[in-house]
Amino acid sequence: MPRAQPHTSSDNMVAGVVVSAGALWSMLWASAALTSRLSGQPAPPASLSSPIEAFAHAGNPAIAWGQAVGPAPLYWAVTVAILTLGLSAGVGVWLWTARQARRGEGIVRAHVWHPATQ
Repeated sequence: MPRAQPHTSSDNMVAGVVVSAGALWSMLWASAALTSRLSGQPAPPASLSSPIEAFAHAGNPAIAWGQAVGPAPLYWAVTVAILTLGLSAGVGVWLWTARQARRGEGIVRAHVWHPATQ
């Protein structure tokens, strides 16, 4: 059986970028979906580019989504609220795991590679 190798900082960086991009995309789509539902419209279909294109059409994000997503002020207020909550949760998890790692406790400890144990 091959020995487990430690994760490098570049591995962690790539994983962090992928997870962060997915979380950001999800929050932007959730903003459009929530705003649509609050406005009595169906949620827009998932799209890779629409959440980013909405920034180019700030006055009318419906252009980016290809359907009505509610009034622009409501859309952007919901987007700011969801991004703020998501960012706060992400920073909280990051601080908690960093604290656990410094103490050698918790979920982080179970995944730390120790050469002496391999």
